[in-house]
Amino acid sequence: MYGDYLKLKIYEKKREKGNRRYKTIFKKKNRDEFDTANDENRGIKQKRRDSVYRTAYNLKLLIGANLSELQSSFFLTFTYQHRQTDLSQARKDYKAFIGDLRSVLQKEIRYICVFEFQKRGSLHFHALVWGLPKSICIAERATRFIHSFWNLGYVDVIATDDNFKLASYVSKYLIKNLDNVDTFRKKFYITSKNILRPVIYDDVYISGLYFGECGVDLNQYELLKERKYLSVWCGEIREYDYYKLSTSSC
Repeated sequence: MYGDYLKLKIYEKKREKGNRRYKTIFKKKNRDEFDTANDENRGIKQKRRDSVYRTAYNLKLLIGANLSELQSSFFLTFTYQHRQTDLSQARKDYKAFIGDLRSVLQKEIRYICVFEFQKRGSLHFHALVWGLPKSICIAERATRFIHSFWNLGYVDVIATDDNFKLASYVSKYLIKNLDNVDTFRKKFYITSKNILRPVIYDDVYISGLYFGECGVDLNQYELLKERKYLSVWCGEIREYDYYKLSTSSC
């Protein structure tokens, strides 16, 4: 469960905890098949690619957990006036910006911020922010109030419709960093401590359309998407995405 969304996965075989088995197989393949340096590099690249896509998927769920009709989010884009390539410094700059904004507005602000290298080699980043006054954001292009807290370059503020497509749009910036060798083993997104997290239930018994242990009634949700695919360890997996209907729709 993530915000107004729910993802249901039904496994043909019982899902094993952890990924120890995967790691054992991967090492064996490296030893038996990846004899040359080139093959070893391909194995490392594939493992890294899997990790990035898994992180992007988790980021989509995290964003979905915070999208709600009750509180609008704003999409902020930050750029540097001068070339910045230090990811650690960029994270500090963004946190300083948020800290100053919070102290002035006296608001509880939540955010998810994703960093990306531009073609010119400099970092810029995109953030979904909740808790900003709507009137300030709408008047931003005239007042440049939010921009005044970012004296390192330029910041753009756009109101969103809190559609789940935002999750895919923001998470794609993680994937764009995939082929950059400078991004290896570096975390390219940060969140506030008060960000809402997805709630995950394992081994739940399903009776009709009702999840007894979770208190979820699928009659109150609209099915958005369904798909089937095969897994080496779990057999056939059926995956369903639902959206919670508003009270007025029920």
